[in-house]
Amino acid sequence: MMISLMTIILGGIILGVQSATNGKLSASIGALETALLNFVVGAILLGFWLLLTWDGRLLRIVTVPKWQLFGVVFGTGYLVLMILAVPQIGVVASNIVAIAGQLIASFLIDNFGIFGSTVIPYGWQRFGATLLLIAALVFLYRDQNKQAGPQDHSLGQLFCYLLALLAGSFLSFEGTMYSELGKTIGTFESSFYNFFAGSFLLFLLVLFFGKGSFSGIRTNSSWYLLGGLYGVIYLTSLVFGIPTLGVGIAMIGIVVGQVVISMLIEAFGWFGSPKQPITGARIVALVLMFGALVFIY
Repeated sequence: MMISLMTIILGGIILGVQSATNGKLSASIGALETALLNFVVGAILLGFWLLLTWDGRLLRIVTVPKWQLFGVVFGTGYLVLMILAVPQIGVVASNIVAIAGQLIASFLIDNFGIFGSTVIPYGWQRFGATLLLIAALVFLYRDQNKQAGPQDHSLGQLFCYLLALLAGSFLSFEGTMYSELGKTIGTFESSFYNFFAGSFLLFLLVLFFGKGSFSGIRTNSSWYLLGGLYGVIYLTSLVFGIPTLGVGIAMIGIVVGQVVISMLIEAFGWFGSPKQPITGARIVALVLMFGALVFIY
């Protein structure tokens, strides 16, 4: 169980890195184009892996309930929404709001057994964890506003906050659906399906709605082109960890990883992000999140 938890936290760290690099890359080539690049790279990497380890389990995909195949909609939706939100409201703010969406959706999924997941009632321990998480988010939000100074929250910015909230809920739904799919066809096979099908979906979106250009790739660091690899690691960690931990614990683990790496990215200005110091409020928020994790672990 501890291995599953550490894997999930690593997935959260990788997800935070992906948000930062994708937000930067999208400024050069476009939001949909960045998402398509991510999915194509992920499909290629997993395709090579499955060729080396082929055992035929992927063919079982024709036997699974069809609803399990719609996780690709949530996966691509998350990526596109975060790519749109990060350049407008920043890495930390986007992740804070997405975290709220993740947690709300994950507790609902566990409590009602949505998408065939194991039912885990919302008891007093989860209520206590929720209070700690709310306190952590308040600390992060106030610190973000203090660092950024007075802001004029335009209608466009408020809309981006809503996009980030929706994106976070998509993560919980995606992880649950692919963990169920992975039970039948395998962990890496489930991830491959996501990236393969997502590539086709995003190709159509780019074809009809894309406004960017892939020519901007040449002007970006190679770090920004690894979004597909980051996505593979993140999704595989979910498919591996959720059946053991449940959606609620898994999402809190993801959140902890996201917040840790988001703080480091902005503290050191990695990936071209504006520098912001690691404040006492952020440390308190992180401690509260770890407390919530311990509370329901």
